[in-house]
Amino acid sequence: MSQRVAGKVAIVTGAASGMGRAGATLLAAEGAKVVVADINQAGGTRVTQSIRDAGGDATFVPLDVRSLDSVKALVQTTLTHYGRVDVLYQNAVDVRFVNEEDRRLTELPEETWDRMIDLVLTGTFRCCKYVGRQMMAQHSGSIILSATTDALIGCASLDAYTAAKGGVVALTRSFAAGMAKEGARVNAICPSFVATEPQLGVNP
Repeated sequence: MSQRVAGKVAIVTGAASGMGRAGATLLAAEGAKVVVADINQAGGTRVTQSIRDAGGDATFVPLDVRSLDSVKALVQTTLTHYGRVDVLYQNAVDVRFVNEEDRRLTELPEETWDRMIDLVLTGTFRCCKYVGRQMMAQHSGSIILSATTDALIGCASLDAYTAAKGGVVALTRSFAAGMAKEGARVNAICPSFVATEPQLGVNP
């Protein structure tokens, strides 16, 4: 079977569990060198080891997308290890926070709104900005952003999350138009409910 991303370097955020883990594992199986990035060090280390046990190339880098320094360190560590960045799969989110703290706007605490925007939308901005600069230097790359169907349809009592992910959808369109001339692609996926461990309340 051909490996579609053989030799490419892929950063996967939120890679310790769920969709991020699945993406990291698939990219490795398809021949990519994968940077497993997550705030969950134990889970990220397990995913990294599982990829290596299967014969893949993976490196764990701790990441908090709410921290500019953490995002910059992720990109720099990737360049130190592998010399380039060909793929970014931006998938980091705190599922428990979304499920337990989001509300209808009339009951939504301001601090929950601020944290959600920082984590989901501004976290995406940080990752796209610094990975995007490297892709501009290379004149190539592919960025995949996780949005959600909740950003496209009405979903009661998830007002902060849908606003943040709606921003990701809008950002994808404008950023893709801006990066096209640099030889880099930007796309978003909008999955529906996925029965991952965080969604089911199970520790990965």
